[in-house]
Amino acid sequence: MKNSDMISRLQRLKKNRSYGEDLTGTDISGILIENVSLRNAKLDGADLSRSHLIQVDLSGANLNGADLRGTNFELTNLEGAVLDNVKADRSIFTQCRFSGSRFLNAVFGWAMFRVCDCERADFSNTNFSRAKLLNSFFGNAIFSNTQLLGATTFASSFPNAQLESAMNFFRSREMIAEILQPYVEDDMERAKLVGAILTARQVCFGKWKTLLASQTEYRDLAMKIFKGYPYSGLERALREGWTPAVIAAVQDES
Repeated sequence: MKNSDMISRLQRLKKNRSYGEDLTGTDISGILIENVSLRNAKLDGADLSRSHLIQVDLSGANLNGADLRGTNFELTNLEGAVLDNVKADRSIFTQCRFSGSRFLNAVFGWAMFRVCDCERADFSNTNFSRAKLLNSFFGNAIFSNTQLLGATTFASSFPNAQLESAMNFFRSREMIAEILQPYVEDDMERAKLVGAILTARQVCFGKWKTLLASQTEYRDLAMKIFKGYPYSGLERALREGWTPAVIAAVQDES
């Protein structure tokens, strides 16, 4: 289907408020899609690469294997959507809703999430290498075997997220603070250390290693906690006192 025909079809959907539209394998690449309801649509294997979606309802849609590379999503509802096996490198999601969505084996290299609601989303086996997860909410999200090498999570929150098997999130201050927070209890020194992780962004693992050398109680506790996240890279980063240059080298090697 040519893009002009697809645009005409989408315009009709805009008027009819479609439900469960079958767009399996269709080419929807490189076009503007605005104020369209594609609720529960079938978009398996569809090509939406380089398209721009604004206020589109994709709740409950199935995008298994869809091509979302370079696609820009704004104010789009993807609650309960299935995005298994999508290719979404360098995609951008701004103020989108993903509550309860599933992303098994998806690829989001260099992608950006800005002010998104990802509560209870399942990111198992997803690749977020060098992605930017900014000012977004990941409460109770699942990061089972999720690759986060080089990912940035500035101002995002991860309450009760499943991070035990998440990989290489040693760069994520927000995730580190989340796994340490339950151990603060009434200890003000622990609270200061966790707070400093979020606020003193110039402090690297090398400085933390030096600081904790004289506070063995806190160093040993941190190491014990980090052992519960064996793929995170946190234990090694603190033990070896990784600096930003070392972290950059680790990321370049992977």
